[in-house]
Amino acid sequence: MTGPSTYMASVGSIAHIPCTFTADKLPADLRFFAVFWYLEGKRILRYDDIVTSTDPRYSLEEDRALNGNADLTISNTSVSDGGDYTCSVTYSPLRMEKKIRVDITAIPTITFVNKVVTMSTKSSLNSTISGFYPAKIDIKWLRDGAILDNVIMEKPQRDPDGTYSVRSSVPITPTKKDRKRTFSCRVQHESLTAPLQEDFRLVYSESSSYSIIICIVVPAVVIIAAVIIGIILWKLKCRRKGGGHSYEEPENQDNENKELISGDESVSAYIMHIIKRKRESTITQSYKFKTKKNKGRWNIMCVITCQEVFDS
Repeated sequence: MTGPSTYMASVGSIAHIPCTFTADKLPADLRFFAVFWYLEGKRILRYDDIVTSTDPRYSLEEDRALNGNADLTISNTSVSDGGDYTCSVTYSPLRMEKKIRVDITAIPTITFVNKVVTMSTKSSLNSTISGFYPAKIDIKWLRDGAILDNVIMEKPQRDPDGTYSVRSSVPITPTKKDRKRTFSCRVQHESLTAPLQEDFRLVYSESSSYSIIICIVVPAVVIIAAVIIGIILWKLKCRRKGGGHSYEEPENQDNENKELISGDESVSAYIMHIIKRKRESTITQSYKFKTKKNKGRWNIMCVITCQEVFDS
């Protein structure tokens, strides 16, 4: 049997793990022919009369297998597909085997978490590198192509799909010159034929000026609001100290009605007196109430009984 001893595939790709053999007579006679594929010693595919597999992603082309090419095809390759494979071909009375090491890689992606900085203030540039496999990775930060010092890289974390992700940052104190400079995050990984690099420009925040404005304006607004509320409450308190209600009839009322009535109960009693006296006629008199509380209550009562004008 012929073929490489190692094979490399990337996550998400279609892998064709090679297995070729020779025989005196091809195509092989299916009555005496069978192909088996194993992963870490466990059989994952068999072809004798038909192809059967433990995973629908595994397949083998029957016609090609009968002619000496028993490659295993894996669709949508994942990290878990890496390992030691064995291709076994039986063409009675012969049996041939070939071991192949399959390595899976996943290409990293760079995502910038923070590019916002404040002038002349110590800031931090942050990025997340994710989706890579295996775990070993090298990260550098650059400013106009010059490598920056004090780069921080956390320990890579395993994600549910088997790939890794890691966070990296670098501290800087931005200057005016940095506005026109290009910053970069560069990643070197086994899955890459060349370093992966993402460039960006700093985004300057005016947060310091805004903070000063907020520190001045907000307290001033609060003080002014407190003063206004205090004045309103003081006026309401002064009004309530007068208390009660007073009622006056116009000058053209009968002498018996020209008495001044104070208090809620007196006003209510007087209105009921008017209603009883003029039960069969329409009340046309105009009454004037001076009230400092329960204005809504007397408004409802007087709308039913008379025409009134309230003064606050």
